[in-house]
Amino acid sequence: MNQGILLMKTKIRQIWMNNNKGAALLMVMTAVSLLTVILTDFTYETKLNKIKIYNQQDKAQAKLNAEAALMTALARLSFYKEVRNYLEKNADLKKQIDPKSIDFIYSMPFMYPIVLPKAANIMEKGALSDFQKYALLKGSFQVSIDNAANLMNVNLLRVSKLKKKNDYVTDLEREELDKKNKDAAEKGEPLPDDEGSGLDDPGDKDDPFNTDKRFSDLLTTAFNHQMETNEDFRDTNKDVDPLKLIQTLKYYVSDKNSNVKELYPDAANLFEQNGISPKFAPLSSITEMHSIPGFTDEIFDLIRGEITVHGSVFIDVNKLTDKGLKNMFPNIDEEQIKAFFDYRDNTEDPHYFQSLKEFRDYVVNQGRIVTNVVFDRRMKEFAKAGIKFGTSSTLFRVVAQGEFNNAKYSITAFVTLPAKPLPKESKKKDTNNDQNKNYDDFGNPIPEDKNKKNSKAKKPTPPLELLDPEVVEISVNI
Repeated sequence: MNQGILLMKTKIRQIWMNNNKGAALLMVMTAVSLLTVILTDFTYETKLNKIKIYNQQDKAQAKLNAEAALMTALARLSFYKEVRNYLEKNADLKKQIDPKSIDFIYSMPFMYPIVLPKAANIMEKGALSDFQKYALLKGSFQVSIDNAANLMNVNLLRVSKLKKKNDYVTDLEREELDKKNKDAAEKGEPLPDDEGSGLDDPGDKDDPFNTDKRFSDLLTTAFNHQMETNEDFRDTNKDVDPLKLIQTLKYYVSDKNSNVKELYPDAANLFEQNGISPKFAPLSSITEMHSIPGFTDEIFDLIRGEITVHGSVFIDVNKLTDKGLKNMFPNIDEEQIKAFFDYRDNTEDPHYFQSLKEFRDYVVNQGRIVTNVVFDRRMKEFAKAGIKFGTSSTLFRVVAQGEFNNAKYSITAFVTLPAKPLPKESKKKDTNNDQNKNYDDFGNPIPEDKNKKNSKAKKPTPPLELLDPEVVEISVNI
């Protein structure tokens, strides 16, 4: 019996050992499966992090390429500045060169790597190959420089304090004037009482320099085109009124001490409803328009390429139209207008104005359109309205785009070439009148006005000197 019990225990032990072998195998297989999953996940995370790091490196390189493109643009503008300054100091040479010809220094787009034309010879190909071989720049970039003079400065829409000439009107006249302003505001028309126009008829719808009209036409035209051609845009913006948007923009940038709240009550309520405080000051960057209620990305993209917040409206006198000339000098007659364009745009012998001084000489002396006094007064009025006339702008828009593999980095910058201020004449008081007096051959003192006329000739105006380019605004679009 003992042997039977022992035999039974032995058999049970064998069965138990055989069952443990299966459990161990199961544990090993489970462990291997878990390690495989962990290893797979670790490999995936490693590869994903590696791709992220490579993408960050590519993006950083693309950014460096875009910055290199911007520096290239600044170097070209510096060279343009040197040419302009040299021509300003050499009047005879300036007369022989078309002012538009030097614009090619900056206006031609540039890209890297440089693409040679098929007609390039062996030396040119070899020189380019050596240049790119030792170049430290990886990837590519493109850069373009545009004259930003014709861009519209939206800060010129702001309503400031009332003109001094209206400060002394009667209560009845003030009430009537306020009513006209409110009616004009509701219709989206220029304000008759808006300071900053300074022109004879700021509300003239045919005025080619009127900022209100230009901006209204720009926004409404682009908006209506999208409403007609883009179904998604139409569904999103079916309740949007472009004129209301303009009023909201005016309210945001206008002087707080003006009567803008009474002119645009709907805009004031819109800001209060959204809990936004208006700036009541000029915009310092285009991107600030995103802070204005109603100016969504879709609306902003309609006009972003046509507006700026820097500089004044710049009018090239070599591109003046008959309406523009008529607006500058309202009393000009048709015969004088014809003579002006016959002189400037003569097909056989055109006379492009090299400077505002040459334009002034024609208007005053040759064309006899206005007198010196009237010309100066009109220029001051236009300057007060934020409008300048000349032949070459000093405000530029630079678009620089860098690329590396699949990464892109874009920089848009506004650059200006500031003019060196003229030195102020020092006015020294005479401490000893007798010592400063001049005497004639008979010992009599020469009168002061006659003395100045004889001894002091009028100093010529120093030539215009441009300084190094300055970046006044920069925005990034990754």
